[in-house]
Amino acid sequence: MILIPTHNTEDRFSDYKRFLSLYGLNGELNKLVKAGKISEVNLFFAWVRGDKKYPQK
Repeated sequence: MILIPTHNTEDRFSDYKRFLSLYGLNGELNKLVKAGKISEVNLFFAWVRGDKKYPQK
């Protein structure tokens, strides 16, 4: 699961980190976090911030 914020703010990044902490994980900005395997499928989480030189529409 990759989350890309729709605004230039990380207001919700703390919510993302709290969500991952429920599973004993620590989220970092622009880094993949391996959560484990579910039915032989590797599950990863990431919070990705786009380049600020590309404005939002």
